[in-house]
Amino acid sequence: MGFSWSSQEALIVSALPLATLYSQVAPFGLADRIHPRMPEGNVSRKDGSMTRSGDLHVTKECSAYKGLAGDFCTITSSNLEEIAVGSRVVYAQAAGAGSLDSDAVLEAGPGNTAAGHVVLDLGAGSGVVTFSNGTGKLTGFSARVDVSADSTGLWHWEGSYSFSSND
Repeated sequence: MGFSWSSQEALIVSALPLATLYSQVAPFGLADRIHPRMPEGNVSRKDGSMTRSGDLHVTKECSAYKGLAGDFCTITSSNLEEIAVGSRVVYAQAAGAGSLDSDAVLEAGPGNTAAGHVVLDLGAGSGVVTFSNGTGKLTGFSARVDVSADSTGLWHWEGSYSFSSND
């Protein structure tokens, strides 16, 4: 009879200290199946809070963006699990003549948002975006990214992020 993990068992087991985990599964010949996984980026703990940080790389397409308040761009790739493909960036203000200086909301699914601000030179295809004040899976999220556009019309974010939460 084979042994299989249910998703619930795997979740419970993952919360155990590594030494305890090995001692619990060794009698079943499963110790070689344990592969500890650390979160991407840097993790630190200080004074009851946990911070995770790292590099942020995002690509978005803006076919639905026409320069009006409420228009949005759609994320097509992201190295951060919390910002999945299909997430949207919604712009609160309309673009001006050749520029965009607007509050924005990163919508990463129902209840998962982060407030931000974008300043772009639309002619040069460059600028800066900052995010903070997240909710849901973006609680504690902040980021600062440089923005650039490529020749195919895709926009790229390159910068850093952090998640900070109090336990």
